[in-house]
Amino acid sequence: FPEGRFGRRAVRYLVFQVDLTAKLGAFIAALLLAWPFITYWDILIDPALIDLYIPFICIYAIYFCSYYYFGGLGCALARLLFKTVAPATRLPKQRLTSPGSRQSVLR
Repeated sequence: FPEGRFGRRAVRYLVFQVDLTAKLGAFIAALLLAWPFITYWDILIDPALIDLYIPFICIYAIYFCSYYYFGGLGCALARLLFKTVAPATRLPKQRLTSPGSRQSVLR
């Protein structure tokens, strides 16, 4: 992980907070997208299919859970990208070999 103040904040956020936030955000987004269809079931559906309300709710529950897990997948992919890309963009530290020398050595 990268060093410095930004690196520590980013790591703290990715490790502790982002997983639950993204999962719950995805779950609530799916719920908000489906809410009108669930609420207006009696109006939108053909009267012959009114008895299928319980399977309809079960399918939407699976839909909500899949959004929840895809939110977690997005966090896992972000962590993987952060671990693989961020260390490669870090600049190496340099120090002089002696006070009068211009030659630098990478640590």
